[in-house]
Formats: sequence, structure tokens, C-alpha cells
Amino acid sequence: MDNKQRKIVKSAAELLMVYSAQCRCCNNTFDYAAETADTDMVSCFCSSVYSSKKKQLVIAPLTAEEFYNGQAGYFDKRINAICLGHDYRLFCAGICPYCGKSGIQSSKKGLAIKEYCAHHPNTLIIYHNGTARILKDELEAAYM
Repeated sequence: MDNKQRKIVKSAAELLMVYSAQCRCCNNTFDYAAETADTDMVSCFCSSVYSSKKKQLVIAPLTAEEFYNGQAGYFDKRINAICLGHDYRLFCAGICPYCGKSGIQSSKKGLAIKEYCAHHPNTLIIYHNGTARILKDELEAAYM
């Protein structure tokens, strides 16, 4: 792991919380990560997508285009191009990523990334260069 990747992992570990949500319209459930700090304090903006088929959360840093133009339609397409065949969906602006309606009920208490990965060991992190790694392993390496 290089220094840039270590910075991304540490930023995700320190600033992201993972929440579970369920759509009241279609009853699909999914997990998503959210930043917990003011934007001027964040050194690396990350987002997440979720695959209900694999029950897998993927976290990745945003590209400049995704950051400035919005994630919808960009971030999820980029992740799906890297991880083919898993149908990762982006939860954005309170709209269900499955039915497109706004009937989302989220858990009030989130989990820190380290705690979430302990219960979901298949959680991935994807770096800017497209390299996908198991986040739990990357967390352990970053804090050694």
C-alpha cells in the first residue's frame, strides 16, 4: 500500500459511518456510508455503493468529476465498470436506488468502518487506479 492509498483508508476509517436503510415502498434493504465531518476538514471525499445480490458495500474516493458534478450517474457506473456483474447501486438524496421513490427509513445509529468490516468482511475499497481490495485487510495494513 502506497502513501496515497494509506491516506484514503485512514480518511475513510476516521470520517465515514455506515448506516442501514430500508425502502418503505419496495422493502429493499441496503447499507451506505456517510461522511461525519464538515467538508473543510475532509482531505479525501469517499462515497459508497451497495449490491443487494452480493450483500456487499464498496467504498471509493470520488474523482474530481464526481465531486464537482455530483455522484449520481457517475460514481455507480465507474464502480460497476470495475466490478462487473454485481449491480452496485448508489443511495443519493434520500431516493431508493432500487425503485426510485423517496420512502427511505435509515437506522439512526451508524457503525464505524472498522466495526462494520468486522461484521461484513467482504467490504471492498477501490482506489483511484481501479485496484479493488478487501477493506478490512487495508485497515489493518494502514494502522500497522
